[in-house]
Amino acid sequence: MNISLSDHFTYKKLLRFTFPSIVMMILTSIYGVVDGVFVSNFVGSEAFASINIIMPFLMILGAIGFMTGSGGSALVALTFGTGSEKKAKEIFSLLVYVLIAVGFLFTVGGEILLAPMARLLGADEILLPYCVRYGRIILLALIPFMLQNVFQSFLVVAERPQLGLLITIAAGLTNMILDAYFIAVLRLGVVGAAAATAISQSIGGLIPLLYFIFPNRSRLRLGRTRMDFSALLKTCTNGASEFMTNISMSIVNMLYNWQLMRLDGSDGVAVYGVIMYVSFIFAALFIGYSMGSAPIVGYHCGAGNKSELKNLLGKSFRLILTFQIILTIVAEAGAPFLAGIFVRYNTNLLDMTVHAFRSYSISFLFMGFSIYASSFFTALNDGFVSAVISFCRTMIFETGAVIILPFFLGVSGIWYSIIAAEFMAVCLSLFFLIRKAKKYGYTWTDSPCRRMQSPALPPYTYIFRRSAMYSAFKEFYNLLSQVNSVYHDAALKLGLTDSELDILYSLNEHGSGCNQSIFYKETGTTKSTINSAVRRMEQAGYPYLKPGTGRNTCVFLTEKGEELMKNTAHRLIAIENAIFESWSPEEQQLFMKLNRDFAAKFTEETKAL
Repeated sequence: MNISLSDHFTYKKLLRFTFPSIVMMILTSIYGVVDGVFVSNFVGSEAFASINIIMPFLMILGAIGFMTGSGGSALVALTFGTGSEKKAKEIFSLLVYVLIAVGFLFTVGGEILLAPMARLLGADEILLPYCVRYGRIILLALIPFMLQNVFQSFLVVAERPQLGLLITIAAGLTNMILDAYFIAVLRLGVVGAAAATAISQSIGGLIPLLYFIFPNRSRLRLGRTRMDFSALLKTCTNGASEFMTNISMSIVNMLYNWQLMRLDGSDGVAVYGVIMYVSFIFAALFIGYSMGSAPIVGYHCGAGNKSELKNLLGKSFRLILTFQIILTIVAEAGAPFLAGIFVRYNTNLLDMTVHAFRSYSISFLFMGFSIYASSFFTALNDGFVSAVISFCRTMIFETGAVIILPFFLGVSGIWYSIIAAEFMAVCLSLFFLIRKAKKYGYTWTDSPCRRMQSPALPPYTYIFRRSAMYSAFKEFYNLLSQVNSVYHDAALKLGLTDSELDILYSLNEHGSGCNQSIFYKETGTTKSTINSAVRRMEQAGYPYLKPGTGRNTCVFLTEKGEELMKNTAHRLIAIENAIFESWSPEEQQLFMKLNRDFAAKFTEETKAL
């Protein structure tokens, strides 16, 4: 089953489309865990702790890749949704070129600052050499690491998520095999772990780079571009949430390590390292789903399909709730096994890890909602809200909790802090989802047939909740909503957006050459949405435009457009007419009379509001 961004998404389609991204993120996290497993079991807890100390600094340097991937893919998907395919490709190329340049600067700066940062993060004379050796090798692959994070998102936009999955599998298997060979066989210690990771990251970043350089069958390809500061700024604001998440998480990890070194020594840092590795595998499901579904949200936002936004949001929240419950149960039951993979050689350390992980894993009941909400607003190109959710989730809520709770609960307060932070993040996410619902229109069905538009149930009907009148009105509006949904599904099956079908209906009624302003008035759709739909149709060769009187523009159908009208709108109109003509003349007259009376009286009575 071939799935495109413009489709109407059922649960089956949504899971199938996001499945490669979910698996890709889970595999990425598992492959990252391999370093920790081999280092912990073959080199020792001190080397394992040293990697955990320097890793936040390395992740800060790589955070721009996550920002560009999430923010840029949302912008490109939105641009595709408006019909501007050439501009979308130019933005994509610009972002990749700028990222490579920034990555080079970060690599040089990271090599210079590596040792001082390791000391600042708490590395003593024993841990410092491990930190420096590991970090210097990892930094050599910083640019491919950034590209890997970028292309994971853009392969979804290019409608090639399966390719992203295959690349991730190839990179991950390389990491696992080389870890075993370099660490277990050659006994290279942290140098072997770093080399294995750097080589696998190079595979993950360079293969998709070559794919986009050469001709391909996807929607994206690297080519000529031009400097577009507004696109760069929009990418940064869109991706600010992911950037802040990675920066904040790195800072929070530093704070965790500092608190644990103070309260529990290097064993506490080792315990936290195990939890981070394992929890990232669990969180990867939420991250992968959010990453995989974001381009869909971005496309339908750009196309003005509000009903599909509502559909995506509702289904996503129900799926995430299911994921959260399952993962929490698995984490609680599997804690001894998961901890044993890393530290079964030390009974005391194993007991500490199991206890800490079982406390920490309660956070999985809340984690998915805030991760998805942040990604949802990124896809809507509302980078500010997305950044606020992400920043508060990690930097404010988690930082505050990990500082305050240990004063009252000791070491246990460190593990409970994540639960408190995730719960508060869910509350904040729900606040913004409710507050922004009207702006983005994902709380009502947006019909392609405005003649049958279904508003929300009028407030005055709630007075009659126990009356027959209430039941009648409720059924009336439910039926309208059902019809609207059918029109929406029909438009998608015919390869059209809601607004494109609106335009064809208006052209059918008023004839080719009608004023474009008619589309705004008859459909109730915003000018920007209609203009975008007209541009998409014009680029596809369906209409052509001519100046009308004053500032007006007239829309004429081409021969190709007439064929489109015949194969889409006329088919739906034929179905409408067939149903109407199946009624008796009396039934037809009664139907029209009741609808006219309701419309006239409702209009008159609401004038005084």
